[in-house]
Amino acid sequence: MTRKLLRTVRFDEPLETEFRAYFEERSQKSRAELWIVLLLVVAGILIFYRAFLQLPPEVVPLGKAVLLGILVPAILRGLSVRGRPFSHWATEFYIAAAFIDISCILFLRAACIRAGYDVVPLILPVAILLSLIAVQIRFLILVPVVLVGLACIVGVELWVFEPGSNGLFQLAAAISLVLVALTPAYAIEYWMRVEWRKQRDLNTLAEVDELTGLATRRSFEERFNENLRAARRSRKSVTLMILDVDRFKAYNDHFGHPAGDHCRNLIGNYLKWVMRRPQDFAARLGGEEFAVVWFDLNAEAAPRVAEELLQGIAELGIVPPPNIGTSVTASGGLMYAEAPPPDTAIESFAAAMVRHADQALYAAKQAGRNRVVVSELGTEAILSQAQVATAPETHDVGERVAIGNRAQGLLSRFRGALRFPGALESEFRAAYERQGRSSRRLILSGLLAVIVAILAFAIPVLEVPRDQYWIGAATLIFGLAPPTILALLGTAVPRFYRWSTAFYIGAVGVILAAQMGERVVQLQKGHDMVPFLMPISILLSLSVVQIRYGLMATSMLIGFAGVIGVELWAFELTSHRLLDVATATMMVGVTLSFAYKLERSTRLGWEAQRRLNERAHTDALTGLPNRRKFDAAFLKLIRTAIRERRGLTLMIFDIDHFKAYNDHFGHPAGDHCLKAVGQYIDGSMRRPLDFAARIGGEEFVAVWFDTGEPDAIQLAEKLRRGISELGIVAAPHIGSVVTASAGLVHLETLSECDAAKSIADRMIRDADKALYEAKSVGRDQLFVHAGQSRTTKESLDITE
Repeated sequence: MTRKLLRTVRFDEPLETEFRAYFEERSQKSRAELWIVLLLVVAGILIFYRAFLQLPPEVVPLGKAVLLGILVPAILRGLSVRGRPFSHWATEFYIAAAFIDISCILFLRAACIRAGYDVVPLILPVAILLSLIAVQIRFLILVPVVLVGLACIVGVELWVFEPGSNGLFQLAAAISLVLVALTPAYAIEYWMRVEWRKQRDLNTLAEVDELTGLATRRSFEERFNENLRAARRSRKSVTLMILDVDRFKAYNDHFGHPAGDHCRNLIGNYLKWVMRRPQDFAARLGGEEFAVVWFDLNAEAAPRVAEELLQGIAELGIVPPPNIGTSVTASGGLMYAEAPPPDTAIESFAAAMVRHADQALYAAKQAGRNRVVVSELGTEAILSQAQVATAPETHDVGERVAIGNRAQGLLSRFRGALRFPGALESEFRAAYERQGRSSRRLILSGLLAVIVAILAFAIPVLEVPRDQYWIGAATLIFGLAPPTILALLGTAVPRFYRWSTAFYIGAVGVILAAQMGERVVQLQKGHDMVPFLMPISILLSLSVVQIRYGLMATSMLIGFAGVIGVELWAFELTSHRLLDVATATMMVGVTLSFAYKLERSTRLGWEAQRRLNERAHTDALTGLPNRRKFDAAFLKLIRTAIRERRGLTLMIFDIDHFKAYNDHFGHPAGDHCLKAVGQYIDGSMRRPLDFAARIGGEEFVAVWFDTGEPDAIQLAEKLRRGISELGIVAAPHIGSVVTASAGLVHLETLSECDAAKSIADRMIRDADKALYEAKSVGRDQLFVHAGQSRTTKESLDITE
């Protein structure tokens, strides 16, 4: 059990170190806010201590010294939020400050009670101890620290005071409050770790090309811009090479797409291996095209380094198609630039560098391939094309807008209500509710345990008189236990999940009413069986069980108004009670602030994950699902087809002579062509379960669910033929417009005996074979794989 607990609140290295840095950044903000609150509280007590603390004359000098001593932890808290050079001890400083505060308050409390005045309530040191939970100290540190603090409070109370039933009940309430607060602290850190790990993994998926392990095209643009900004700050140079695998189309056509993927994977791994300096990196731009960026290279050294890199690719020994050569090679276009001046827009400077490097690449290919051509245009040529920045850049970390910041921008329009627009709000509430149920379950289980313990030990341990015991027992059995059990069912039984939040809020309301009712009855008889801490602890639990802030804050304020109203109406207003109420008010205020930040942070994280998930599974150029998304969605659709005994159709299609198109018009035109094809395909897939994806350079797939073979063939041919009807002008000597070839496989029924993965692999393999048959006999046609038979474009009867 202990090992399982440790695994949920600790990662293996180096993830744990990364998470701690993230956790510390968030904690620092919470510490700073609470530090300011406590400074105001201390200042208020120092100024108005006569109203709050009616100290006996013999204790007044001691009280003033103790209150001044509280300034020391205030300084420690200030140091803990200063950052360097104190950041390494920030948590220790905050913990030390809390223990000094608790020691001072307990010392003053003991002195007052021994003098015959109970004017310093137990809620004060308990509130300081609970502040450690509010500032988000890591759970594995928090638990021993809080338990030691609690043991100190209980030990001092038992050592200094005569342990009567009222005092024992106060201690029991304090112990329950602290233990209940620790429970959601675990749940909060657990979910924070889950969400952080998920966001980190999604960010990796979004920024790393699945096939090669290099940066994606989108990531390349962001990192290249960052490098240019760094170059501008430090007055360093940046060198860009765009390289292209020579005759890769022939390689793919001869060996097939799996071999082509393997070839690109080998080259990607090689590029990762050679890019060793921190600011140097390589990226896959698409298909067989890569980009390499060097930071601060000498102008004379850049061509030599680039040539050595291309030579290394040739020395990988990847066997080329027949009559091509002895090894797969690559060609590169090199663009060297000095640091961009301050008034230049980084994006346009980067675009100009890419354009010139691309032109140099085509010069290298026209000169015979397997070589580097250095652009003759220098920094001045780039500046002549780059735009002047319309506004000064106010930060140096780059203009890449973080996913979380975009989410924050979205939320800013709904700051008052903490609400997403449209269907996003429903999705978030469902996710937030799932997290909250686990916290509620733990708190309610703990509350039931406390009820049982009080019933069992009230007479033998707490020495409660029997007549008072039966009043308390009736309150526990009939007032507290039923709503607690009902609320617990709302967290444990799926059919009650939809009412879980309502059950919990209702339970809190009933429990508060029962506790305050018993408190009025018992306290008037001299028995404090329901200390003020008890209803306050129940009330504060609303803030840590992931109830939406608007609903939670309203419920808490109504409940708090009821508790305070009864307290002030039913009992004499003493300085002790005034301090109780003031401390509870501060706790509620801090808790509401903490809950607001928690939900806001959760919303930002959830939105960031949603965007990252979308980004990780979407092709940046076309907007279609990428290969990763296709693989997952295709497997899911196969399982649905098996379960429902439906048919499935897969078409793989390839833009004809795209390499010639790219070579003639350049990569920007090629990107425009791919984008136009992607938009057309996306608009053609209209049924809910049908979808298309881009799975490679110029290679796409389309999937139709539950369509008979004749209809599927007609849909596929209509989609394929529509590409030529886009009217995209083809390269010279190829044809008038860009066309596509396609291979199709249809399964009328899917075998339940085969695994979905094996069915997917077989369908992809068969569709790929049909595609190569279509290309081998002239392109611009569809072949249907059907065992040994095949259907060509000419045999199809397509009706418009």
